[in-house]
Amino acid sequence: MFSASEFSGTNGIYFVWMTVPDPGTTGSSPDFASGPIIPNTLFPITITGVSTRNGKVFDAALANSSVSALDDPTLAPPFDVEGHSHFPFFIADATIFGPGGVGPAGNYKYTITMEDQQGNGWMIHTHFVVKKKG
Repeated sequence: MFSASEFSGTNGIYFVWMTVPDPGTTGSSPDFASGPIIPNTLFPITITGVSTRNGKVFDAALANSSVSALDDPTLAPPFDVEGHSHFPFFIADATIFGPGGVGPAGNYKYTITMEDQQGNGWMIHTHFVVKKKG
């Protein structure tokens, strides 16, 4: 539970996670010559998301991003490795991203979709409450 002041102005609620490899998939990464990796063949991984407040869309543009393969030639410079050992992702929301005239108090839900280039992936949900006073 968060206070209204923690979700207003320049303050916001962050949702952060670390994506890690499936057990048994090994190769090179910037971290090691051989170890667990998320293979370059799965990238780009796209991450999209929306937040709702009391069941109605609050921030339709919560997330809209992608993570490139490390050997992607558009990276400067690209890495000569077989994949990521891990990658973090950060999402934040606050009243300034929602519709005008809506107070901060309410029940919020982040709905995130993370998919690899083949359309496989995850649906991620997280909930939080912003209380009326505080």
